[in-house]
Amino acid sequence: ARERIIESILENSPAVIYMKDYSGRYLRINRQYESIFGVKRDDVLGKTDTHIFPPDLAREVRANDLSVLESGTPAQFEETVPQLDGPHTYLSVKFPIPNDAGEIYALCGISTDITDRTIAEEELKQAHEETAAANAAQSRFLATVSHEMRTPLHAIVGLSDLLVDEVDAPEPHRKLRILNHSAQNLLHLINDILDFEKIRANRLEIQERSQEIRPLIANYELTFPILASSSHVSFSAVVDERLPEHLQ
Repeated sequence: ARERIIESILENSPAVIYMKDYSGRYLRINRQYESIFGVKRDDVLGKTDTHIFPPDLAREVRANDLSVLESGTPAQFEETVPQLDGPHTYLSVKFPIPNDAGEIYALCGISTDITDRTIAEEELKQAHEETAAANAAQSRFLATVSHEMRTPLHAIVGLSDLLVDEVDAPEPHRKLRILNHSAQNLLHLINDILDFEKIRANRLEIQERSQEIRPLIANYELTFPILASSSHVSFSAVVDERLPEHLQ
């Protein structure tokens, strides 16, 4: 009864199961072996892998078998086997079989098809590599663009600073101040974009500091009216006296 149970398990297993002697000759194969590789049991028993597989694969399998037989310990290997629909990758678990005297005379192998898993892992690896390449390209683009934008902006900020100090006429002076503040705001925005890149690279350092509220509102009072007037909207700010000087 015990032998029939073992026989039933071997023959109905979805894995490829086989036994080979120390010389590599097949002692047994299961029904799945016959089905997968398109061979008959009588044509395989007593033969070696050189009669079944291409020479390179037969040598690789034999080397794996010998490592188990000579070490006397189980091991697992990934073995790629050609089939009618293309190469399949198998995870082969192999273990030695001793005789009654305790001497190893054969091995048993259980091979499971992991082709789908291998393909999925390769696709995932490729996706990660493509994502990393895209992120690197984006980082280089942001760094280049920000550098090219900041260079002329620094010139605009510096020159407008000088003109604000040199021009006394009220209206030109006001327009120069708007130009100066707008250029500085754009410069801050570009720096924020670089900060976003630092966040993604885990290189951003956060500093806590208070913000003066009234200069911030004054900045909006200076620049927003121009934007509002282009849409035929008036803009004004009213600051409550109870408003604190700093925002923590």
